[in-house]
Amino acid sequence: MALPKKKSRSITIDDKRYRWVTNGNDYGIDLYIEFYDSPGQKVHAIFDYNHSQIKLSDNTVIMKQQKMVTPFIVQNVIKIALAKGWKPEERGKDLVFMRLDL
Repeated sequence: MALPKKKSRSITIDDKRYRWVTNGNDYGIDLYIEFYDSPGQKVHAIFDYNHSQIKLSDNTVIMKQQKMVTPFIVQNVIKIALAKGWKPEERGKDLVFMRLDL
């Protein structure tokens, strides 16, 4: 199933266009990437939130989210996936990267 066009963003790398979307879950951030024009195999990368604790003056502790999936991170994931044999134009099982730290 292709990624939703309305909620996805596009990125061009080496004259090839890709579509990507992120989704936050209890366990982390999911990133899905596919070829823009004729989607085949997808990349699914999972990132930790990388929460940090902040102690306030009243001794209240809050958690601050630090990880943001930016176009720079998407570009790096695409390059890693292509180096690992990702074939975005061909059908196949998703290429999954667990707990990436970029």
